[in-house]
This record gives sequence, structure tokens and C-alpha cells, in this order.
Amino acid sequence: MSRQPWRLRIVHEGADGLVLSFPDGSIRVDGLRPGDGALPVRTGLRQGVRLPAGIPSLAYPVPGQKSAEAHAISLEISGGRLVFLGHALSSLTTPQWISEAVATFSGADWLMVGVPDEGGAALLEHLDAFEAKQLMVLDLRPPQKSNKISTHIALWVDQLKSAGLPVMGVAPQVSVRFE
Repeated sequence: MSRQPWRLRIVHEGADGLVLSFPDGSIRVDGLRPGDGALPVRTGLRQGVRLPAGIPSLAYPVPGQKSAEAHAISLEISGGRLVFLGHALSSLTTPQWISEAVATFSGADWLMVGVPDEGGAALLEHLDAFEAKQLMVLDLRPPQKSNKISTHIALWVDQLKSAGLPVMGVAPQVSVRFE
């Protein structure tokens, strides 16, 4: 019998801070405290970031920050496969990166992505190609720019739902469970 009654629980602590709990344990995705046992996938990380061995990842440039990169990652957990794209999908994302990301990350059980500040047009254009079973659109902005499930993500979630995608919005300070 597992310690957790759910396949996956996501606690969105705000900004890029996430705690992912599953039957075999938990993982923190939070570049604010990468030395605190967290996977360093937050936007704003400088060149030379090292992820633990064996985690499929793709580096991408951080929109609006010169010489900074972040990582999209894939995690195999006991309940399935989770992909965290962070801020990778924006108006600056190249077609080459999208092609490589779709080849690397398609078919995930859960795909998590932040809505860029300029809006979710890149999400509308590219998310369907990932063929995820469940899409989660997150507000990954710093607290001073974020408030509950703001219009910032709610409108894009509505448009993705209208396009027939299995999507939900996840606001800061919210937790979501998948049974």
C-alpha cells in the first residue's frame, strides 16, 4: 500500500515553486532554492546549470533575460510521466526547439507549462502537438505580478478548452490531486 492515496499531487507555492508528491516520494521544482534539494529548472538560471543525471531535459533561453537559460524536464514517477515546460513556450520559442521538445516530451500523462507575460498565443499554437493526457497551465510569475487564477491564465485556459484540449489552470497557492 502506498503512502499517498493519489497518483500525483501538485502544490503550487507561487512563482516557479512546485512540490510534486506521488506514491514513491516527492520532488521539489524550484530554482529559488536549487541547493535545497530542488531541481533547478526555474527561469533566470545562468549557463552551466546541472540537472541530476538521467532526467531528460532541454535548455531554452529565458525570455527577456540575456545569457540566462532554464530547462524543460521530463520525470518518470510511479503514476506516469510528467513534463514541466516552465516558460519555454513564448513568442521567442524557435520552431527547431518546438520540434525537438515535441519529439522528446510528447505523450506525457501530465504536461505543465507557464503562460508567458505576452500571452498564450504560443500555447494555443503548440500545445496540441505534445499530445498530453492532461495539460496544466500555471501562473509562474513572481508574486507581485500574480494573483489567484488571474485573467492572465483564465482566458488562455478557456481558449485551449474551446480547442478541445484537456486543460486546467493552476494558480499560485493551490494544490491539485490526480487520483
